Amino acid sequence: MTDTVKLRQLASAATPGPWESEAAATRVGALHRVTYAAAADGMNAGARFVVANAEGTEGNDRNNAAFIAAANPATFLAMLDEIDRLRAKVSDMRSERLRVEDQLAKVTRDRDSYANSGFERQLTEARDQLAAMTGARDEACDGWERWIDESDYPHGEYATEHRTRIDELRKVGAK
Repeated sequence: MTDTVKLRQLASAATPGPWESEAAATRVGALHRVTYAAAADGMNAGARFVVANAEGTEGNDRNNAAFIAAANPATFLAMLDEIDRLRAKVSDMRSERLRVEDQLAKVTRDRDSYANSGFERQLTEARDQLAAMTGARDEACDGWERWIDESDYPHGEYATEHRTRIDELRKVGAK
């Protein structure tokens, strides 16, 4: 792993620049050099200092000089800040993942304890009892309706009232 603390110390201690890539004509071809400007105050205020020279005709010399100039202290500090930000985000995400895993484990334990406590069995028994009670209610209502139809029970207003009550009773507990 890269020692980001050491890199941050080195970048902070280096001259802030600006750092630039320059080209100058030579006998052989072009001289590509990387320079930086001294601090605005102090003994060498405004002076430019050469950090690297690359002399030749190949494009790589120019590209290398441009890269070295771009890899200046400000760029390194910005990249190190981004690394720190991303590491913090990864840490937060790991913590969140652990929290979610703990919550999932608790839900799983709760589900298993309900299953082991007979909750499912009790629920099935309650459903069976409800079905039996509903069947008994419907059987009683059918019997009353038959009695109204087959007996000498006075038809008319009383019979209609009783049939209405039987219909209301059938609706109790219906889905």
